[in-house]
Amino acid sequence: MTTFVGSHKAMQSVRSSDAVAVIFIMTLGAMFLGRWLLEGLPYQVSLSATIGDTAGFIYVILRAQEVLKRPGIQIPELLQRRDVHVWILMVGFVICILGCFLSLRTRQGQIMDIYHDVFIAPMFIYLGFTLVPVILANGTRKEMYEAGSYITLWLSLAAFDWYTGMIAQRPWLTEHFHLVWPVHWWIFIWTT
Repeated sequence: MTTFVGSHKAMQSVRSSDAVAVIFIMTLGAMFLGRWLLEGLPYQVSLSATIGDTAGFIYVILRAQEVLKRPGIQIPELLQRRDVHVWILMVGFVICILGCFLSLRTRQGQIMDIYHDVFIAPMFIYLGFTLVPVILANGTRKEMYEAGSYITLWLSLAAFDWYTGMIAQRPWLTEHFHLVWPVHWWIFIWTT
């Protein structure tokens, strides 16, 4: 018998529309609002965070919900244990805290970068390691292809962000402000 714990149980009990709304608010909504309130400028320059995190979260959650509701699915035995879910979340959290600590100086230590590193990134890791195996084990060939495509998309966007320097969002924005100033001018007019 398959036991549903952690993310698997949550995906079965949450409506898809609610999950998507929470993910959208937690990722893009929180980043833009937090930066606007704490830094005075609403922005999210990193493509891996703007497109990759949001699209990846939404895809994985919607697809996992669809797969988990099918009769007779098989969840790997290791992922049926609560302690494994806790360990995946804790290890992801520690890795992200370490990554945040090591890269904070290059990103000028903005509070919303820290929020991303200690809240969004560990959750992304946790959902990836607990839900993607369920999709791969129980999904159709098309769903497996889609999962691989989204992982490739996120990795490509992350590589692009590192290559262009967009991963350090505030410094990149400061350096390229002349390219985006009309957008921010309209935001300034609209918010005052």
